[in-house]
Amino acid sequence: REGGSRFGDPKLKINGYTSIRNVQIDPLFRPSDIATIIPFTPNPKLGEENECVAQGGIYDALKQTCSITFKSLGGGSVVANKNLFIINSGFNANVIHTIDHKNDNLLEYGLNYQNLTTFDKAIPNSELVKPGDAPDACLRVMGPNDPNMNGRCQRNGATANVVGVYAQANYTLHPMVTLGAGTRYDVYTLVDKDWQLHVTQGFSPSVALNVSPLENLNFRLSYAYVTRGPMPGGLVWMRQDNLRYNRNLKPEIGQNAEFNTEYSSQYFDFRAAGFVQLISNYINQFSSTLFVTNLPS
Repeated sequence: REGGSRFGDPKLKINGYTSIRNVQIDPLFRPSDIATIIPFTPNPKLGEENECVAQGGIYDALKQTCSITFKSLGGGSVVANKNLFIINSGFNANVIHTIDHKNDNLLEYGLNYQNLTTFDKAIPNSELVKPGDAPDACLRVMGPNDPNMNGRCQRNGATANVVGVYAQANYTLHPMVTLGAGTRYDVYTLVDKDWQLHVTQGFSPSVALNVSPLENLNFRLSYAYVTRGPMPGGLVWMRQDNLRYNRNLKPEIGQNAEFNTEYSSQYFDFRAAGFVQLISNYINQFSSTLFVTNLPS
């Protein structure tokens, strides 16, 4: 619906989208190939004689080294074939009212929905556990790097849904000054590869002030507070035996303040910007510890 120049004659926009991506990966190495060789001298007093072997390595007593295979280094993810799918779909519905047609002052509100589904078709069913098959399998995975059940506490994928509502408006306070403000509220749900359900939510307000003292000169000052929940990530690690998600993930909070100025003329254009961004409860989605959790502030 196109709408008109009056507040009571709003514009309506509805659009949907779907995309499917597929990536197939064949490993260059066999599970038994050596990935790295590290110096290793066992300490009998600490009971380290078999530590190299216990962790999947090959101990050479003559050279005092431990050879790490790709299988022991990276679990199933490094040495397994992968057939990865990423399906992203959703829709947006927007209603736009004209407050002041002359100054392009608008009031806009709407609804957004997104579904993001990821999975690896190459993982055989023998490595998967469905709810009811082994009720305690996932519950026995207690913390980071816990390879309980040899990685069989997983569902071969991750699914996220995001539902958000928002409202925003801009108003001309003076021919040279325009103020814009808005907020949105989002609810994130994520079912991770270990059947854990994560629900996070929060508000994301923002405000911006535009000042144009001259026709070709503009200053803009803005602030945004953003709430973001966990989403599927690290798809290539889906088959990783010891990749785990913290059960109590908190929403990630970002605060961004920005100032920029812009000048344009027939012969010269200039733009400068500066910003400060603070992130708390950062979701360490691609942590080398193989444990997805919130980093401490």
